[in-house]
Amino acid sequence: PRFAEKGTKGEADWIELRDASLVQHANPDPPVAHVGRLRTRLDWRALLHRRVVADITFERPTLYVDLNNVRAEAADKTPVTDRGWQHALEALAFDLKINRLRVLDGDVTYVDWGPFKPLHVSRVNLGAENIRNIASREQVYPSPIHLEAAVFDTGSVRVEGRADFLAEPHVGVEAAMRMDEVQLDYFRPIIERYNLSVRNGRLSLAGNVEYAPKVTRLILERVLLQGVALEYRHLPATAQAEQARVEQTAALAREAATTSTAELRIDRLEIVKSAFGFTNDVAARPYRLQVTDTNLTVEHLGNQPQTRPAVARLVGQLMGRGETRLTATLDRRAGSADMDVTAQIEGADLVRLKDLVWAYGGFEIAAGELSVYSELQMRSGALDGYVKPLLRGVEVG
Repeated sequence: PRFAEKGTKGEADWIELRDASLVQHANPDPPVAHVGRLRTRLDWRALLHRRVVADITFERPTLYVDLNNVRAEAADKTPVTDRGWQHALEALAFDLKINRLRVLDGDVTYVDWGPFKPLHVSRVNLGAENIRNIASREQVYPSPIHLEAAVFDTGSVRVEGRADFLAEPHVGVEAAMRMDEVQLDYFRPIIERYNLSVRNGRLSLAGNVEYAPKVTRLILERVLLQGVALEYRHLPATAQAEQARVEQTAALAREAATTSTAELRIDRLEIVKSAFGFTNDVAARPYRLQVTDTNLTVEHLGNQPQTRPAVARLVGQLMGRGETRLTATLDRRAGSADMDVTAQIEGADLVRLKDLVWAYGGFEIAAGELSVYSELQMRSGALDGYVKPLLRGVEVG
């Protein structure tokens, strides 16, 4: 960095650096971070608490990270405790302990492999005070924090809460958060690794999070997805990996249901004006199923036993024509779950389902309609109910 100036002002001495850059040894170009101006101020008032601490302010910092940077950090054998964020900041602050941290008009970019848009967060403003807990008595979360930023140009995020920066082995945070109009296209690099494709769509949510060494709690009061097209592709090249993911997910779900202390809850999830698809390229004849014009509402969804059952309601069109309605109720109790499902599909065009019929029936459909009505109940692991298919005007080629 280029040394700019130093001086004394009021109750503090200060030192200012300009055009400071941070590089990763393994991937030095481009720099991981650049700071337009960095100001370190010695806070003499902290001497009343027998501490020598500093305030540090980053003005117009930019952070650039790609997959190479992430993998290099993951491969670093140096313990995290010896290369943590406070050690780096204290080096910039000439080994003074940081007590107040501010970021003004920051910019963060993450670049993944492939033809994907960069993940971009701009206009980042962050404030964290009393990091060293010198201005208050011992509290659970003594340090107020505030974060606001623009996410992917059109969206926004806001976090307001408190933190314990001295917690071991990691920082503890309790905060209210809100996200609005975040474009889902930007999550494609992560989602497509799991055979999922996402197009369009906007995400909004509001809730509370608590993440500390002894507690993990995420309570979302509302989650809203609008205009998203989500599709899962079952491919020959990834069939074994998909099966392994299913088995791993099932094992983790069983473990979480019996031993997890983390609380995850969504009070209300809404997906409106969206489409869901499934493509099977492994079948004898590849086929595609899609439910369009979909509105889905899920209430009281969580990973812990609750007094109220989770309820899901879906309305859509199977292959653009068959009116589809589904209602499911899940009553989750310790060690078991009871479920009721009511579903109906009316007037689906069999010609639009001909690839599916050929894949499992071995014959061609030239015309016809399909309706399906079903009621299912599961009690203590036992399944009961019926599935009634009705066919009309069928012509087999």
